[in-house]
Amino acid sequence: HNLINTGSSKKTTAATGSAVVSTDKSRFYGSSIKMAGGNDDYLTITAPGSDFEFGTGDFTIEYWIYYDGTPGQYDYIFEGRTADGQSDSFTISHDYVNNANGSWGLYQGTNTKLIEHTNPPTGQWVHIAFSRASGTLRLFYDGALVKSVSNTTNISDVPGDCKIGTRHSTVHSFTGWLQDFRVYKGVAKYTASCFTAPNRNDFTVNNLNPTT
Repeated sequence: HNLINTGSSKKTTAATGSAVVSTDKSRFYGSSIKMAGGNDDYLTITAPGSDFEFGTGDFTIEYWIYYDGTPGQYDYIFEGRTADGQSDSFTISHDYVNNANGSWGLYQGTNTKLIEHTNPPTGQWVHIAFSRASGTLRLFYDGALVKSVSNTTNISDVPGDCKIGTRHSTVHSFTGWLQDFRVYKGVAKYTASCFTAPNRNDFTVNNLNPTT
C-alpha cells in the first residue's frame, strides 16, 4: 500500500495491535491503514536514519488522513522521539503545547511549536502537507494554504525507531485511517498558496518539483 516513503527510499514498517490494512475507508488502492485508537495500535518505522534529519533545510511531510471523530488531546500522528527529553526530533500531534484548545501541528522535541493551526475536518479524507522552503514553513489542507511562518529550526536528531499513530510511550493514540505518509528531505514540494491535492500518481519521486 506504499504507506511510507521518503524520497526514493522506502522504509521498513511493522504494525502492532489493531493497526491493520482495512477496506473500510480508502482514498486510493481500495484500502488504508486503520488505527483503532488503542494504546497498542500503531506502526513502527525502523530506524529511518538521516532521511528524517532535516537540519535547517527544506523538507516536505505529506499524507492523507481520515479522522473518526474529534481527535483527543495529545493524539499523535507521528512521533520521532524514543524517550522524553529528546529535543531535536519532530512530532505531529494535537493540543501538544496549548492544552486542549482544538489546535494541532508540527513540533520539535517536547514543547517547541514549529507551526500550528486548528484541527482538520473530521469524517472525510483530508490531504495534509507541511512544506519548508528557504526558511518559510507552510501548512496545507487539501491543497489550500492555511498557515505560513518563518522557520529555520534545526531538526538535527537522527531518530531511532519512529511511530505513526501513537506517542513513543504508546499512549495518546490516533483513531482513524491513514494513507500515503511520505517524507521528503531537501525538497519543498509545495510552495504556492494553493495546489491540487495529489492523486496516487503525483506521489512518484519523479514529481518532486514544487507545485506552483
